[in-house]
Amino acid sequence: MLIIASQIPLGPYFRRVGLMPLFIFTIMLPQVFISSFEYAILFTFRVCLAVSFLIIFTLITPFKEILSSLRFYKIPEILILTLSFTYSYTYLVFNELYRILIARESRRFNNKSYRKIWNEGGELLGMFFIKVYERGENIHLARISRGYSNMPYPVKFVKFRLIPNIIFTAFIALVTVGWMII
Repeated sequence: MLIIASQIPLGPYFRRVGLMPLFIFTIMLPQVFISSFEYAILFTFRVCLAVSFLIIFTLITPFKEILSSLRFYKIPEILILTLSFTYSYTYLVFNELYRILIARESRRFNNKSYRKIWNEGGELLGMFFIKVYERGENIHLARISRGYSNMPYPVKFVKFRLIPNIIFTAFIALVTVGWMII
């Protein structure tokens, strides 16, 4: 209902949610033997519902608006800065990992034993953390040199629209009631 109301394209949504129930149920499989099959299904449903809601929320709302909303609701600034840095450095981390893996594959030309591959993997992991830390420090110093401070950006709120907010509130109410009943 929320997907249709918010006019999210179904392709990106199902690409993000597609294998999630199978993955969560696989993790919950030992719980079937400890308690019951119904509990594992119920837990899988609840986790899928919560993650699905977060995916819908992030597809609907730009990240800057999420941060400004958190500031509006007086969430501690250190938490907002942590989220902001995490979001901005995610690309940095994956880019550095990609570069290290490409460099490794370009240097590897013969078959090695699994022990040698694991040893090299440990070395690469250590090098990865050091490179990401150094690059993050360089980016932070560049931000400071360009006048960055921890002060929040000015908050611009869009005009309040009644229908999406009513649908959103109804969805939250239904999820909460469903969570308590089930």
